[in-house]
Amino acid sequence: MAELRCGNVTHAAEGPRESDREVAAAIDAYLKLANGDLRLALAVSVADGIAVSKLVSTGFARWRQPRSRRGA
Repeated sequence: MAELRCGNVTHAAEGPRESDREVAAAIDAYLKLANGDLRLALAVSVADGIAVSKLVSTGFARWRQPRSRRGA
């Protein structure tokens, strides 16, 4: 199975960015969850992204409704 390496592209004067470390940590977590199966890790991460997107959309839609329509 292919290994996924997260290469940090940085300028000579700066170190790795915090967001690069966060992405690398997320990649490692998904690969560990999928026992190293790259395709399964990708599928799970995409499914998580879709679930989070729906959750945020629903929350935002409810937040934008007037109080009387929320049933409060």
